[in-house]
Amino acid sequence: MATAYYPTSPAQVPANFHKPSFGYGLMVGATLLSILLFVALYLVLLMGAGCLLWWVATHYFDHYGLWLLFLHLGAVAAAGMLVVFLLKFLFKGRQTSRENWLRLVPEAHPRLLGFLEQLCAETGVALPRAIYLSPEVNAAVFYERPLLSLVWPVRKSLLIGAGLVNALTLSEFKAVLAHEFGHFAQRSMRLHSYVYSANLVLHDIVFRRDKWDEVVANWRGPDIWGSAAAWVLTALVWLVRQVLEVAYRGVNLVYARLAREMEFQADRVAVRVAGSSAIIDALYQINRASAAYHVALGHLATALEHGLATDDVYYHQALRLAEAPAAPAAFRSAAAHASSNAFLFAAEEVTLKADMYASHPTGLQREQHARSPFVPAASDARSPWLLFTQPGEVRRLVTAKLYRHSIADAEDRQAQPAREVEAFLSAETEELTYDPCYAETYDTRLITAVAVEALDALAAELPTGPALLALRAELYGPELHRQMAQVKERQKALQRLHLFASQQVRDATFEVAGVPFPARHAAGVIKQIEQEGQASARWLEEFDRRAAALHWRLLGCLPERQPGWRSRYALQMHLRLGLALTQASLRSLHQLLPEIIGRPLNESQCRAYLTQLAQLQQQMVVLLLTSKKSALLPLRHLEGFATVGDYLLQATSLPSSAVLSAAWITGFVSLLDTVQDRYRRLYFKNLGALLRLQEKAAAEYALTIAPPERADSEAATV
Repeated sequence: MATAYYPTSPAQVPANFHKPSFGYGLMVGATLLSILLFVALYLVLLMGAGCLLWWVATHYFDHYGLWLLFLHLGAVAAAGMLVVFLLKFLFKGRQTSRENWLRLVPEAHPRLLGFLEQLCAETGVALPRAIYLSPEVNAAVFYERPLLSLVWPVRKSLLIGAGLVNALTLSEFKAVLAHEFGHFAQRSMRLHSYVYSANLVLHDIVFRRDKWDEVVANWRGPDIWGSAAAWVLTALVWLVRQVLEVAYRGVNLVYARLAREMEFQADRVAVRVAGSSAIIDALYQINRASAAYHVALGHLATALEHGLATDDVYYHQALRLAEAPAAPAAFRSAAAHASSNAFLFAAEEVTLKADMYASHPTGLQREQHARSPFVPAASDARSPWLLFTQPGEVRRLVTAKLYRHSIADAEDRQAQPAREVEAFLSAETEELTYDPCYAETYDTRLITAVAVEALDALAAELPTGPALLALRAELYGPELHRQMAQVKERQKALQRLHLFASQQVRDATFEVAGVPFPARHAAGVIKQIEQEGQASARWLEEFDRRAAALHWRLLGCLPERQPGWRSRYALQMHLRLGLALTQASLRSLHQLLPEIIGRPLNESQCRAYLTQLAQLQQQMVVLLLTSKKSALLPLRHLEGFATVGDYLLQATSLPSSAVLSAAWITGFVSLLDTVQDRYRRLYFKNLGALLRLQEKAAAEYALTIAPPERADSEAATV
């Protein structure tokens, strides 16, 4: 039975195909050396702190006065706190949250168990200790007790993402799991556990702030005699953190090169058991599946606001994946993969996601590596859901866990059939989908604010009749499409260049519009592109003014339509202002957070930060109270809300007076996030209604100035 669900492995694989290279061995040695150096440094610091504690505790002064005794006791306490500081991170619990994981009973899924047994036998690893199913698009083989695995042989567990199963073919699924098993087939994988454990300790010591820091902060005070030891301790801890931060970056810098090679080696294992095409297509499809999964979650969050919870997230993920831009012709084409000039991944992708690629090769590099040499294998296009007994029930169980543990206020919602929820989402999406003639100019940006009162003066300069319709056709014509194409290219280039400017990538050169530049010129090129962007922004501002004036002029000839457009446009300006102010408040708050959280503040700083928080809170109160007076015009699914403020707040209260505490700041950030999301939804839904109103008005206007047969052709232009 199991063989029927296990894709055929490649018939011919080159000898020593996945044998590590000599350079790989050198990187293993360098990583091991860096870990040993870290352990030595840590032990030296710990021994130094212990010696300091012993010396201070046993030191005897010839003459003890009250203040000297007080200072001595303070020094002993500070030295003891330093030892505790270096030791406390070794005993912290670091259990990964598994609340939304579903632990599978292997015997209940015999096809999956048989599949894994064959794959483990082929890759040379032991069968996983446990199998978990998570909601996301991922897969991993992991130690449930990573620290214990350093000194004791511990069996690994397998994590499979339902979002991954939902998007891959059976061959691709085999390749992904083979890649994960391939990591643990490498002896050097034990080094990963050491680096992981070292990183846990280093990261906590250097970056984490906890009760220990709070105690020291409270110890420091205006009384210099009472807090002198605390200030000395603060300086020592700062110095220790600086030294260990260098060690942290050094260990990871060395390990990053090994990790990249380990990814290549794991890919070799995947190619050996599934062929080159399977792992290449899987890598590409995972990116698309992840994007579709998160789009689906965003849509379902909107449905949840209306009391709708789906019983199958993966039904919606599959639909979003089907709606995604078409994959290149080389996708799932063995012939294309075998070719030397057809690649799924683009060369420019090298400079994206630099945080990941510090330790991971790029998609293009992995594709090239998997094709050198190309290993053919038969493809099994069936869904991996075939491996699960009652897959529909499994999907419902994972979806229920996702709602219960990952989505706020969703626990008590009764799940509805996915098709019914999708009908709601389709209607919602229809209102947010604009005509392609707008070249996506309205899809993400905020239109320029133009006061309704200024429209008469702007419109007075425009013609009427066919000339006005010709201007409208020109407005949404080739120049708009050219401008928007340039905007996209600039955004894409800036995304890459900022990684070069911040030295997050290793590439020596980059290209902009086909012109190569040295990496050191990134900052200058960024400045040049931003200047071009400013010119483009001015063009779009003028475009928005022309669009508003043109339609005001056009609607002047349709008096029955003009009041409705005016009200809709005025609402758009209110929503634009509210969304812009909320976004600005969130940016300001996120800039303040690193300065406030996790660091000691004196009384003057507390007052200054509290004043800034109070200003942000008061600004939001005024905005929300104003929104309570702004009527909400009819929009699909929002018929029950009379004003903008009713929808923004719903059951939420206005933000309370500012308090310099983690609880208040967390609550305020959560409120701003919610208000921003709801403002954004209103903004783009109302914009869609406004655009459709303009389209209808243009069609009606065309009928008033031209014979029917001619009007039909003119109205077809937007």
